[in-house]
Amino acid sequence: MRKGLKDEGEHFENNIFNCLDYDVEKIDEFLEENNIYIVAKIHFEDNKLYKQDDFKLPKRLIFLNTEIMNEHLCTIYHIMDAFDGLITDYSSIYVDYLLLNKPIIFSCPDIEKYKEDRGFIVDDPTLLMPGAIVKTQAQLLKNLSLIIANHDTYKDKRKEMMPFFHNHLDGNSSKRLLEEILKIENISDSGKLVGQLFQKNISPLDQYITNELIAEIFFDEGNGFNEKNKLSKKYLLDQNNNNNTFTLELDVDKNIKMIRFDPDDIGRITIDRFEISLGVDKINNYTIIGGKKYNNKIIFSTIDPQILIPINVESKQKLTIYFNYDDLYVNDGELLEDTINDSESKDREIKSLKDELQMVYNSKSWKMTKWYRRLRDLIKN
Repeated sequence: MRKGLKDEGEHFENNIFNCLDYDVEKIDEFLEENNIYIVAKIHFEDNKLYKQDDFKLPKRLIFLNTEIMNEHLCTIYHIMDAFDGLITDYSSIYVDYLLLNKPIIFSCPDIEKYKEDRGFIVDDPTLLMPGAIVKTQAQLLKNLSLIIANHDTYKDKRKEMMPFFHNHLDGNSSKRLLEEILKIENISDSGKLVGQLFQKNISPLDQYITNELIAEIFFDEGNGFNEKNKLSKKYLLDQNNNNNTFTLELDVDKNIKMIRFDPDDIGRITIDRFEISLGVDKINNYTIIGGKKYNNKIIFSTIDPQILIPINVESKQKLTIYFNYDDLYVNDGELLEDTINDSESKDREIKSLKDELQMVYNSKSWKMTKWYRRLRDLIKN
């Protein structure tokens, strides 16, 4: 992707290879003669550009359909080994492709302009490119011819550079990852750390938020809270409904000392009419963690909202949790306005009381009784 920063990328409007000597007929002829195809995965920002049909593309150029791949939960990394070689520019995809020990061509006609406009994280990226670096279509086709003829010129260079990127070449990375995960004890709420990325104004990931929320209930039987002793309940948030309701019923017994109720895994909702009952009795001595009560609502300010509920029963009883909820992202403006109005109202009330107190201090009766107050203090002392 080139467009959108300064003035980079003008050549990409004319051809996918970014070559000044682009000749679609010559590419077609080359591909047909060698009975080969080029499969292209372009940057998602360029998807619309190449659907405009305002310039010619090679007949044997096939675009990977990102939408179809997404539907099958498939990425380029799942099918990378299906190809005999890679043509790329400055993408880090070549680092992963290195593991296949297949030829790589770096098409970099605009490397100086790219360095000037966008820049690289190293001074000279060509030192990290284990393959032919081409700047014209003629050079591209020449190097493709060498690969087709089994002249793998850069095989030793790839082997030499492999340790710069990969410590392991045995295909057991997933196994090692699992072993590291199993070493970690008391993993808790890791999903909520991920949830932080989806909150508004933190990153573009918030566009992937769904209307599905997850409530979690942890049970403390004397050893604290942990992931092994919990329940989860999924529920939906209807943004068009101001009366979303949540109800949960569960059995508790004398072994349970405390319940931790996490109403929302990413702190997205505001709660109204929060009620907890144990049997027929209501519980009012719960503790809110990561939030505050305001105008009978509970508003959370962290990514890991919690409500601690003490349990003290001699036999099995039914615990019921009920509340209404709204979308904080939709209603935060209204909440902010209510807070400001409430604050202004309290400021006026405080000012009125201060004025009234000052009138008392300035009154004759207050000044005339000053010696009585001093005498009272002396007697008390």
